[in-house]
Amino acid sequence: MLTLWFGPNNYVRDENRMSKVLLTLLVLSLCFGGRAYAEEESPVLARVNGDKITRAELDRYRTAILGERVEETGGGALPAGYERVEAEKRKAALTKLVEHRLLLKKARDAYPQERWQGTLDRYAGDEWRAFEQRAGSRLKARRALRQAGVTVEQFKELRRQVFLVEKLLWDEADSGVFVSPREMLGYYRDHQEEFRLPKKIVYRQIVLPLVGDDTENHVRSKAASILAQIRQGADFAQMAGLHSADRDKYPGGLHEVNVPAQQPDWRPPALSGLAEGETSGVQRGSGGWFTITRFVRVEPPRVQPFKEVQGGIRAKLLKEKKMRARQAYLDGLKEKAIIEYLPDRQAVGG
Repeated sequence: MLTLWFGPNNYVRDENRMSKVLLTLLVLSLCFGGRAYAEEESPVLARVNGDKITRAELDRYRTAILGERVEETGGGALPAGYERVEAEKRKAALTKLVEHRLLLKKARDAYPQERWQGTLDRYAGDEWRAFEQRAGSRLKARRALRQAGVTVEQFKELRRQVFLVEKLLWDEADSGVFVSPREMLGYYRDHQEEFRLPKKIVYRQIVLPLVGDDTENHVRSKAASILAQIRQGADFAQMAGLHSADRDKYPGGLHEVNVPAQQPDWRPPALSGLAEGETSGVQRGSGGWFTITRFVRVEPPRVQPFKEVQGGIRAKLLKEKKMRARQAYLDGLKEKAIIEYLPDRQAVGG
């Protein structure tokens, strides 16, 4: 799993969009001190303990990490309020970039390279091998990195940095966070509406479409054979898993539909005339398919019991507490740091 830390409260996991990951690698190497790519002529916006942050770095950070659109206006007319909104976005992004620098510096001080190099190298090596697997081969992985302007060693160095920052946040913030049973129960009692479930209709359905050279009689005959087996005791869910065209989307043919609060007597058309537990005959759909439907049950509105939701409550409260703990830790670092926003760049303009 390629996990890229990009702020005191957030993580990014993206295994499928290779180009986005690679762009992120490049920008993070720049943001975290990759001097080989820093444009010296780019305006300096801030200094963190003497380490400068340039406008070019900020723009790349905004584009790849924050997902913001950074465009050159080309001197054309701008929408009303554009400059003000753009300046606010830049200021917010600059603050996050400053925080990056502080955390990485603290992590490097806390975990001396001579003691951690072996662990860092193993971690980076594991991440590189995982990246090769996702790319499809070693050759494809190296080619993808070259297209992004990142070497294998730069990739590994980034992973070392990520490891250090994550360990720092765990040791200094996360490890002291705890959610008690009393807190979870209190949240449950105070937020009952979050756990209220609407009326639900549950049914199973087998869908047999007309495909290729199939004739209507052939598909109807197949559906009739399946229905006969079900009436003789065959398991409906197993038959749906074997024969239904939408079995990947609805394993076992299972459908669960919420009933609109304003229409409490509504039911899906496929269940017309069926009582709970009954199975329909072979029905001809308007879209060129045949269906067999079983009405399983109606679940009345209910409030989920505490035992059913306590895991989710714990995860929610734990996440919120970790966010606050990390922010408090980061605020402490910022209080001790020398952070200089250049006077003529307060608005982070061009």
